[in-house]
Amino acid sequence: MPVEAVAAAPQAAPTEEPAPAPPPQPRVPKRIDLIGTLFVGDRDFMVGTAGFRLRHDGNRYEISVLGEPKGLARLFINGEFTGVSRGAITPHGLQPSEYVEERGRPERREAATLDWEAGVIRLKDDKVVPIEPPVYDRLSVILQFYYRPPETNELALRVTGTRYVDTYVFKRGENERLELKFGTIDAHVWRANFDEGDPRIEIWMSPEYSYLPLRVRIHAKKANGGRYATLTIDEIRVED
Repeated sequence: MPVEAVAAAPQAAPTEEPAPAPPPQPRVPKRIDLIGTLFVGDRDFMVGTAGFRLRHDGNRYEISVLGEPKGLARLFINGEFTGVSRGAITPHGLQPSEYVEERGRPERREAATLDWEAGVIRLKDDKVVPIEPPVYDRLSVILQFYYRPPETNELALRVTGTRYVDTYVFKRGENERLELKFGTIDAHVWRANFDEGDPRIEIWMSPEYSYLPLRVRIHAKKANGGRYATLTIDEIRVED
């Protein structure tokens, strides 16, 4: 008996899934000043006023530190410090292109250049390392959550200084109530540790305040004394 061939039914060509749309860019005021009080150690010894200033033109941003360098020395631990981060605002958050530190005197100015086209970061003493996204600098990482709120409870971010690049693994801890001058806030607490497990940086932020840093605590390694400083924001000034 002859075997009849069964014709396969024509199948529609597979359709490609549309690429997910990038997250919308937040509407950012032209200027945000976060002004607070700086404390040192577990006894909260007050050393002065400090904070962060954010400026942008819609496409580019600049973050700088506010306050006297002597006070900021306690915040960044290793000597007197002023700093600036500059870069682009993208649908995925901040993309720094230049990070500058000045420790006490102009001749002690150091910079890191993030060359995204070449895919490298140029550090002090002509050291060059590859860019491994997502990568930020020591200032932009503190304000990055304002542009890109965290979507998970753990984030690994590359962070550059002027001499080396490191990985900060942020983990969300228990919420804490912050008693601030402008109100009581239920804050999310995010912490990143050194490789040895000692605390490195802690950031308190809240969806109610668009994930701006409301308190920042920066630690030195225990091998370097384990000192830490805490910046608590007292006032948020904005200009549209």
